[in-house]
Amino acid sequence: MIFNAILLIGIAVFLFRYVASASEYYQSSYYIVTHNSLFGMGFDAGKSGEYMIYKALKGYENVGAKFLFNLYVPKGDGTTSEIDVLMIHPRGIFVFESKNYSGWIFGNEKQKYWTQTLPQRRGYGARKEKFFNPIKQNYGHIKTLEKYLHERIPYYSIVVFSERCEFKSLTVSSSNVIVTKREYLENVMRKMIFQLPDAISEQKVQMIYNSLYPLTQVEENVKNQHIMDIRNR
Repeated sequence: MIFNAILLIGIAVFLFRYVASASEYYQSSYYIVTHNSLFGMGFDAGKSGEYMIYKALKGYENVGAKFLFNLYVPKGDGTTSEIDVLMIHPRGIFVFESKNYSGWIFGNEKQKYWTQTLPQRRGYGARKEKFFNPIKQNYGHIKTLEKYLHERIPYYSIVVFSERCEFKSLTVSSSNVIVTKREYLENVMRKMIFQLPDAISEQKVQMIYNSLYPLTQVEENVKNQHIMDIRNR
């Protein structure tokens, strides 16, 4: 009897938390823009990373910030540049690149490629993988966005890694670039934004949002072509 009562309480607590979580999720800007189901988001590492970035920073909506996700910004050569998360804030436009990497991360701002080292497993040695410098990757996103908007606005590049990695050797020198982990994102952004002056009016924030929102609602053929373009580089 006691075991059954504890089990029922556990189930009730789980259901309560799930319903509360689902209610929060389906009212969020992330869902409104992406239309991703809660389960679809939860079982996709990329989508989950984007949502966690938004969840850490959604408080900025209270001061006029607006968020967009998975923007396919057209480039001059007919291809697109995909931005994971964008925050249009009265103090500038913040472009987020989400990286769900584990292991040790090595790199600096100037290198073309960074290194991910995965720990040794039973029967296997440590494994090293190269990946394109995410600062350079996000710089490309920002330059494409600048050309698209034709606006003289401060842009800031924020590269966000998962909690599962560890920065072993990482050097960043640019003042408008931050590389951090999701667990530190909220505090890092608070310190950064506190030091910045206002740069965009409330009306301008809304205008930019309206201009960019259609880029989040593209057809599947645009998304598929973007993937093919990346593979063919």
